[in-house]
Amino acid sequence: MAPTARRPSPRTGPPVLHVSGGRPMPADHPATQPATRPGADASRAEADPAADGNVVLCTPEGAAAAERFHDLTGRPLLRAADLDEAGRLLADPGLTTALLSVGPAPLGFVASSVYRAHRRELGLGWIMGWRGVETAVAHAAKTASYRYHGDPAGLVWSSAVLGSVREATVDGLRLRSGPAPDLPRQLQEANALVALSSHGRGIDMWLGERMLCSAPAAASADLRGQAVYPCMQGGPCIRAREVAGRLQEPERVDVASVRADVLVLDSCRSLRIGLDAPGACLATAAVLGPHAGSVLAAVGDAEGTVAAHLDAWRLLRGGAPVHRAVAAENAANLAAAGSAPWVLLGDPLTRIPRSGGAAPHDGHVPEIGFVDVPGEAVAVVADEPEGSAPSPVWVQPLPGTGRAVVAVRGGPAGRVVAVPRSQDLPWLLREELLAAAPALATSRKLAAVAADLLPGPAAERAQAVAQALDDRLARNARLLAGRPAAVVDGGRAHDRLQWHASELSRWQQLHEDLGEVLAAFTRALGPMQTALHLNARETPAAPGEPTEWCPYCGSPANRRRFRLDTLSRARHAVVCWSCDLVYDGPPASRGPGPPSTVRVPALLGPLAVPAGQQAEYRLVGIPPAPSGVRAVRIAVESVPWPMPVEAGPVRHGSEEATEPEPRFAVLVPDGPPGLYSLVTSVVVRGETVTVKRPLHILPPDAKEPVVRT
Repeated sequence: MAPTARRPSPRTGPPVLHVSGGRPMPADHPATQPATRPGADASRAEADPAADGNVVLCTPEGAAAAERFHDLTGRPLLRAADLDEAGRLLADPGLTTALLSVGPAPLGFVASSVYRAHRRELGLGWIMGWRGVETAVAHAAKTASYRYHGDPAGLVWSSAVLGSVREATVDGLRLRSGPAPDLPRQLQEANALVALSSHGRGIDMWLGERMLCSAPAAASADLRGQAVYPCMQGGPCIRAREVAGRLQEPERVDVASVRADVLVLDSCRSLRIGLDAPGACLATAAVLGPHAGSVLAAVGDAEGTVAAHLDAWRLLRGGAPVHRAVAAENAANLAAAGSAPWVLLGDPLTRIPRSGGAAPHDGHVPEIGFVDVPGEAVAVVADEPEGSAPSPVWVQPLPGTGRAVVAVRGGPAGRVVAVPRSQDLPWLLREELLAAAPALATSRKLAAVAADLLPGPAAERAQAVAQALDDRLARNARLLAGRPAAVVDGGRAHDRLQWHASELSRWQQLHEDLGEVLAAFTRALGPMQTALHLNARETPAAPGEPTEWCPYCGSPANRRRFRLDTLSRARHAVVCWSCDLVYDGPPASRGPGPPSTVRVPALLGPLAVPAGQQAEYRLVGIPPAPSGVRAVRIAVESVPWPMPVEAGPVRHGSEEATEPEPRFAVLVPDGPPGLYSLVTSVVVRGETVTVKRPLHILPPDAKEPVVRT
């Protein structure tokens, strides 16, 4: 990166460089020459900083802090006239790391710089410049002179319970989750790394019932009258609760008192740069406190990937500089949520003392370890020997890496096996349950309509099913949030199969109950589209020749789309010009073709059957369910006399009842001969489907041969 022009700096020191192109900076340029300093901290030196491209980069607003850091460390100082030029300098391929001192940079510049630095693997650190020049100079001095502990230990805590693991340890690290009454005491113990993952507002973070706070005692004089929370300028605590007419504040823990060399604040906007007074947040308070030589904070929404914190510990414990830990955090967040919000306040070259390294990758892990898990797979921990008590297990993939963290309380875990999701029954059932949420919501409203329209016990059953559907949707919400984690990411084989068996039984029973309600509704009132006299809108593919055909008689058919006021999703109906309605349910496949082409679910079999005789029918076009859960009811549509239908599955050879096109033996009722409608009520993936076809009941002694369709 050769200079094209030089001009006097507004301050004494290396000149401002105006650059063109992307050529590396000459090693003999005055601005790149390191100052020598006797007794320089060996933990932050990397051979020749100038040759390695490690610099301090400043704008005039941050020059005082940058010069202070340069004086104390000898790190080469590179000046930019403004933020635009600073951005161009950061793009130079000759840079390896950069400590930015650019004053109160706007959020857009920070977010863009962090993302671009991550993409080109540039280690980036920041001097706190959002609280004035004196604060920035103090942070630069602290960063340059901070000394790290000689015997490192680590603490990672998550407010969310990690599977069934509340605590595990490995290689000097303690992993804790859920309520931890003694956590404040542990935060006062010396640690090389502390990572805290919880909810907060940027100025605070919940530690169970307590609060990690950036303003625990008194208001800051320089924030009075600013656009910050009331508690930061002398007002009441925003987390207080009214008790007996008085505000009761939670017990607060000062973030500046956390004794960590590297502090990871995993809470959304733990570094606040926005409409309020910039820097009024947890990160600022930690940076200006006596501890935390390096602070990792999020400028936006952090995904809260605990596995990434454990990976950061693995890197630091192995001797990597802290900017590598930041890169691991941002890589995980990018893979999981599409953003890189992690900012390092401190020197990117900081290291903690090196130690023995990570656990082996042979599939056997200690209490906490990393295992290789290919994409689209889950990590299943083999069951322990018979007779031994099972140990709690937690598994979480590290997004974008093909690895996962496995933690076992009481360890070791035993062998961990990667099972493809396409072959994992618990995973497939979970996906089916989540995908069924829209259908469940529609079915719930249908059950509520049935409860209003059906009489007596049928109405009571419909109301009970509506409540059961509410419960299922609530359970889906928990599944969506990742609970139980043993299903989402992996876990002990026995626990996962036990969950699968329990949920599969619940899912099947819900389908059976909903099938009874749908069948009762259809028998009494007909399919929903006709029973409720809905205003259907025809949606032909194009004017002209019909493109829909009845699967029973081959006559033209119209496809209609309709919506019940109480339903949030459109449903489709197919109406044959001859047979009347033949399908009522979610959108089904369509397209031109010969009359024999089946485009909607249909019940294929004989049209004419003598009364009291048995006939076989085949149900086609019903979407498959990975779990095999399905409920089918077959009945004669409403007539003023009893017409009970007996129907059961037919198995041919090794076929199961859940085959894609199940067959049913239907005992045609012994009723008055004539034309009826045979209605099949199907519930699959939580969706209600009505399939209606003509049935000609012949006299019992009829000699006419059975006609198949």
